[in-house]
Amino acid sequence: MMYYQKRFHCQQKRCCLVDLCQRITNKNTECLDKKLTNGAITFHLLIDKSSRAKLQTIVKNWHLNKVNFEFYDYKPYLSKLNWILSHPPADIKSCTKLLLPEILPSYVRQMIGLAIEQNPYFESVMNSLVKNWKGYGYNTGVILLNLAKLRSVPWNHLWMSATKFIMRNMGYLKNAEQDIINLIASRNIELFYEIPCEWNIQLSRGVEIRRCPVTWITKNKQVNDEELFYRNQPKIIHMNHQIKPEDIDLKNILNIDLNTSDTIYNADLLYKKYLKEYFKYRHVSRQCFY
Repeated sequence: MMYYQKRFHCQQKRCCLVDLCQRITNKNTECLDKKLTNGAITFHLLIDKSSRAKLQTIVKNWHLNKVNFEFYDYKPYLSKLNWILSHPPADIKSCTKLLLPEILPSYVRQMIGLAIEQNPYFESVMNSLVKNWKGYGYNTGVILLNLAKLRSVPWNHLWMSATKFIMRNMGYLKNAEQDIINLIASRNIELFYEIPCEWNIQLSRGVEIRRCPVTWITKNKQVNDEELFYRNQPKIIHMNHQIKPEDIDLKNILNIDLNTSDTIYNADLLYKKYLKEYFKYRHVSRQCFY
């Protein structure tokens, strides 16, 4: 995030891992550190008390300019969800997302955004809940909420009644809050706004890339190719793969050549491309950002 805001010391050689400095320079532009002029970014984190103390110390030492962190203890809210049965790996803690209009302060406002689900398994789940269900449904791993709008409607009634309906028909939630939000969406279309699926590219097993075909720009293409640059590019990568980057030996990942094609990536290549990018940023010193 800070890299793409150009909050990156690209004049320092130790920061120029692989192509990081090349990306934000060209033949006519000198690499210069820029003063941040855009607005502040605030992270609202639901967390337990012990983790909060540790994390507050860490972020304080980061000395990030115009980056704020707000912490909320999630445990008091779990009591409002303990009547819900959810099947692993979907943990009931993810349902705290339904309580965000209540948890977050009233000045926090945002627009709704849902991205299309790319795993065919979820389609079968919704078919068992909604008669004549059509489409893929929505993955709620990346979701923006218009909290002001949700506070203006009987939101608690909407999600509670949807949850009770699912539990009566299925016994438990198969996909935690995703089941609930999709059922609410089918019943209350006016509450939802669909955004392009590139804003939630999923990398879990079973994902069908044809449901959201994207092209990741490679070195073989000119970045000023406007049509390619703005069309079907991954906007947000959702790493919901069961195997996380931290569980993989990534020593040789930077040597993998994924720049052989500018065509649509299959799921495996997209996953490897993400791992390569992740590894690259993971190994850049914190002091390279400001």
